[in-house]
Amino acid sequence: YVIATKYVIWEFYLRKCGRIKRLKLDDFPKQDDKWALVTGGSRGIGLEIVHNLLQCGYNVIIGSSSPEEKRNILQTTLQRKFMKCEVEVWHLDLASLKSVKQFAEKYLLTKTSLHLLINNAGIMFVKEETTEDGYEKHFAVNYLSHSLLTMLLLPLLSKSGTHEKHSRIVNCTSCIHYVGNNDLLNFKEWKYYSKHKAYIQSKLAQVLFTYSLHQKLQTNKINVDVNCVHPGVVNTDLMTSALILPFIGALFLKTAKDGADTATYVALSPDMEGNGGNYLEDKTILQSSKQSYNVKLQQSLWSKTIEELQQWMDDEKFNELIKK
Repeated sequence: YVIATKYVIWEFYLRKCGRIKRLKLDDFPKQDDKWALVTGGSRGIGLEIVHNLLQCGYNVIIGSSSPEEKRNILQTTLQRKFMKCEVEVWHLDLASLKSVKQFAEKYLLTKTSLHLLINNAGIMFVKEETTEDGYEKHFAVNYLSHSLLTMLLLPLLSKSGTHEKHSRIVNCTSCIHYVGNNDLLNFKEWKYYSKHKAYIQSKLAQVLFTYSLHQKLQTNKINVDVNCVHPGVVNTDLMTSALILPFIGALFLKTAKDGADTATYVALSPDMEGNGGNYLEDKTILQSSKQSYNVKLQQSLWSKTIEELQQWMDDEKFNELIKK
């Protein structure tokens, strides 16, 4: 809680002093006829990101674990509000690699382009639980499933990008990754379980994966940029459920709308064109943790991730794209 408290105080101070400028969507070019996919886009930060993308002309697919009735209501509401855009809300259970595979296959069968992937969904400080695939739940939902989704959709992202206009991937991580350690490579067995450590490690893994993928994209000259962002300590269901005093959220934490700003900036800003392999907070590129720049750890995590996900991947397409 120490690092979270530090960030709450610092971000509150910056907002009160007017040192964080609000995002202005009018500053960004229109994205008509482009397609974006946002996981966890049915509420909180994800929904605010979706609103921003639709306002800028993107067609959006939302991945959501909400019940079908709620998904249908959200889709109808958004479609009525943004009549010039297409928006669909599809079922996605990130605790199941089978669900991720089916979700990606549905996209590849029904859509011909993908210009933006925002891996936003996540869980935090949940009780100890193993997924149907045998993984610790934080690691499965926050890291492994998003890694699989990215790899399955990477060929289409590559095809949709051009030399002048790259496709983009935004991974939503957390400042909490700063206290992560290199104990990352045993995905299924935890000697001592801690919900805090599980969450922290999953967020560090996202940063490491971002840097590894960026290196692969550059080496293979693929027109896709990947970055990771910390949205801030935000007053959402995810955060308030973890607070000792939930009423603190309304007083000191960022709103979900504010929390969506950095991911939206990375997704839309011309300043981020051709600019990948970065960690951002408050729309600013910063140094991530020392551990996240450990190249040996990056490579080991990448290899272990590929090994674990291989049965769900299209090896031929992926290996053709990522040759080195």
